Amino acid sequence: MDKRKLRAGFVGCGGIANQNRFRADSQQLFKACHAGELGEIYLAKAHAVRRKGVPTWGVFPDKSKQDGGPLIDIGTHALDLALWMMGNYKPKLVVGSSYQKLKDKPGGNMFGPWNPDTFETEDSAFGFIKMENGATIFLEAAWALNMIHVKEAQVTLCGTDAGAEMFGQAFLDKGYVTYNFEKHGQLVETSPSEGGGVAFDIPVFTVKSATGKESQ
Repeated sequence: MDKRKLRAGFVGCGGIANQNRFRADSQQLFKACHAGELGEIYLAKAHAVRRKGVPTWGVFPDKSKQDGGPLIDIGTHALDLALWMMGNYKPKLVVGSSYQKLKDKPGGNMFGPWNPDTFETEDSAFGFIKMENGATIFLEAAWALNMIHVKEAQVTLCGTDAGAEMFGQAFLDKGYVTYNFEKHGQLVETSPSEGGGVAFDIPVFTVKSATGKESQ
């Protein structure tokens, strides 16, 4: 079948792989944010950090084929969660730094040692984003960083009425959210019992044929 003819006969819309939105902990936090329980969210931290988790398969460290490293691999997922929770997609200023400091130290990698000679991308990247409404987002993304307490595909949110932070191992169905707020003059922290877990990539497409008939 000629793919060009197939594309010409259909008008479709689809989504990109933002599968972390569909985890139970992400859904719970999204509902709280959009119900106004945190108030105005003016500060967010988007976490995508691995202590030593450089992917050693495919073309991940190959800059000519991949274009970038952890920032576009896992950093985008954390940033998407932050923007989605805040309901804010209008940046005003972006400043960032990227590093390639650990490429020659492949020991201890969770996916096995990599070849330093073919490691061409950054191993970590960090960004500061100021939104049009004055809100701030800190973004951290790393395949390799000398840090003990790390998080991936999780966010920390600070609002005028409450704050929220994702904890646990989201990819192992052990992700959860802790909310913090003031109540009756006391500082309170609470963690609902609903678990996390990653929803793997199951894209849904709505396709409209040239005849106007829609299907999914």
